[in-house]
Parts: sequence; structure tokens; C-alpha cells
Amino acid sequence: MKTKNRIILLSFSALFLFSVVSRIFFNDFQNGWDAYVEKDYKTARELWLPLAEKGDSRAQFFLGFMHDFGFGVPEDDKEAVKWYRLAAEQGDSRAQLFVGIMYDSGLGVPQDDLEAIKWYQLAADQGYDEARENILKLKQRNVQQAEQGFSEATKIDLKLEQKNVQRALKVLTDDAEKGIAKAQHILGFLYDFGAKTPEDDQKAAKWYRLAAEQELASVKTIVSELTKGNNLTVLKILVGDGENGVADAQIKLGAMYQFGFIVPEDDKKAAQWYRLAAEQGDSSAQFIVGLISANGQGIIKDGKEAMRWYRLAVEKRVEMAEIYSLAKESVPQALKILTRDAEKGIDEAQNNLGYMYEFGTGVPQDYVLAHMWYNLSGLQGNETAIGRLNILERKMSPRQLAKAQEVGRNWKPKK
Repeated sequence: MKTKNRIILLSFSALFLFSVVSRIFFNDFQNGWDAYVEKDYKTARELWLPLAEKGDSRAQFFLGFMHDFGFGVPEDDKEAVKWYRLAAEQGDSRAQLFVGIMYDSGLGVPQDDLEAIKWYQLAADQGYDEARENILKLKQRNVQQAEQGFSEATKIDLKLEQKNVQRALKVLTDDAEKGIAKAQHILGFLYDFGAKTPEDDQKAAKWYRLAAEQELASVKTIVSELTKGNNLTVLKILVGDGENGVADAQIKLGAMYQFGFIVPEDDKKAAQWYRLAAEQGDSSAQFIVGLISANGQGIIKDGKEAMRWYRLAVEKRVEMAEIYSLAKESVPQALKILTRDAEKGIDEAQNNLGYMYEFGTGVPQDYVLAHMWYNLSGLQGNETAIGRLNILERKMSPRQLAKAQEVGRNWKPKK
């Protein structure tokens, strides 16, 4: 049975893989893409299949991807390879990379190093650095296998892991480099927490900064349109709303002072307004405060403070399901977020934490704590937690049950 990397796939499906294409594709392809983003895979496939059969390499690639990971269709490596190859033969560099990975991994086709190198080289010739790296890794792995004699099962696991992680990170990085803000958020998050990537504060800060710059550019555009004609009425309304705690107004006032729309430029006042919105939990403002903290615009330059605001912002932008799944992979920061949410009384976080303690996933196995978290989640109506609680109780001793009930009675949510 194929092993899929949960975290990267969640990032893929919620992350709008390749969303940059939506700006350039039209008609049936665009409609198919819109359906895909909404996870209406059936409609996406119905719209893309005729295009793919007529030779549209974009549709061919995405049909391959859907079959590869089982999005709306049965997971089928052979079918995935068929569509990938059709797109690759037309010169689609991303498809060439994926065909190389399939041959490298022996999925959907017989494992063939020479064929893998052939497709990797075609992708590399079009600028895919990862394809060049894969050629080197493939050669190095062959040497290592000859010297060490890997078991067949180990080789398969390594190939599956390489296929999923490399592919996901490559697509994610491509999208981030093309300006997809969601991809930049996720990539910063992964490097920040060391989730399926080496922990790298500099890369995390880079992607967070780029995402923050997009937030600021978007706000600037909105405020520029809003204040055309030097409209003092707009200023009066925004100040009133801002003073009454309306975060959107506070952000707009921040931009007005930062860029000198209607009012004189004043970085300190801009920072004050942005921070008021950020402290209310507005993720756009949090990204911007992170950016101005990093640059020292109207506020003390402080890289640590910038990262703190970036992290607060990205927690809101990254789906909680993704963070909770990262926690199960023993990613410390994600586990911290999950635990914090559970302690605040969020039922889905409690359910996830119960699961982790029940099976020792990311934390030491502990039936007492598993029971407590399932029970707390179930009391809020989480049916999954209730079901797991019933199963767990059959595995617990009377002493464990008594202890779990005592711990549960004494539990209080943290503010």
C-alpha cells in the first residue's frame, strides 16, 4: 500500500498547488481549475479530460497529478504516468521532472535509473535545479546500495518518501517564487518549524517577508483607490472606525500614514495603527507589523519580534488541520500550537491531542491523557472523539479509567 505524506498533501490540497496558473488559463481549463481549488475534483476532471485528450499539456499534467495522489479519482500510478508522459513529450518541464521521479521510484512503471536520468535531464535542461540534484542523488544512492545492500522494502520506502516530499516541496517552492502568497506562507512555516525540511530561520524569514510584502502591496493598492481625490471624508470615517477598534480601518490608516495618502507620511503613526489591528489578531496587520519590525520602519528594528508577528500571522493563514497534522509528525512548534488550542478548549485540537496520546504519535503514549482529551472534546459534541473514547476505554484498566476521570474533573481551560 502506498505511503503518502499527510502533511505535504494537506499543504497541497489546501494550498492551491499551482494557483499561479489560474491567472493565465482560460475557458474550460479555468473553470476546471476553479473547481479544483474548491476540491470539486469530479467537475475538474470532467472539464480537463476532453482538453487532455485533445493534447492540452496543462490538462494532461493535472490529470496525472490527480491520479498520482488520488484526488477525486482512484490512486493509480500507471494512469498518472500516462498523463505525465503525454505532457512531458510536449516539453512540459514539470511533467518531465515527475516522469523522472516515477521511473526513479518504480511507481507505475518498472524502476529504471537510465530512463529516470533521461527525463530528469530534459527537465534540468529547462532550468529545474531539482532535476540535476535528483540525478546526483540517484547516482549516489546506487553506489550506497551496492556498498551497503539495502533491503527491497527499505528501497521502496526511500523512493516513496523522496517522491512525495521532493515533489511537494518543488511545487510549493515554484508557486512561492511565482508570487503565490499562500505558498509563501506555507513554505515559511515549514522552514520555520523544520517540518519535512531542515529547520532554516533565514529561509523561513525570507518567505515570511515576501508574503508580508504582498500583504502590504495589497493594502497599499486598496487605500490608493479609496483615497483618490484627496477625500477628507474618507479620512474622517476611517479615524472614527479606527478609534472604535475596527481592524480594517486601522490597517488602512496605517497605510495612509506610511505612504502619505491624504495625510503626511509618518512611519511612527503608521506603525501605531498597524499594531492596533495586529493586536486584535488581524493576520494582514500581523504580517505587516512583522515586516516593519524587520525593516525598522517607525518601530524598533527587531528580527525576533518580526518573526513573532510572522508566526502569529501564519497560524491564521495556514489551515489548523495542517498544523495539527504537523504536530503528529513531532514538529515541536506545531505541537505547541495544538496543545495551546486544546488547553483553550478547542474541541478539534483536543480530539487530535487525544489521538496522539492514544497511539504515541508525536508524544509519549498515555491512555489517561488520551481519555481526558477525547472526553473533553466529546463533551463539546465531537463525534469522532466520542467514538475513539469508547474504543479506548476497552483498552484501559480500572485504575487508568479512575485516574482519567479525576484528571478530567480537575481540568480547566486556559485563557
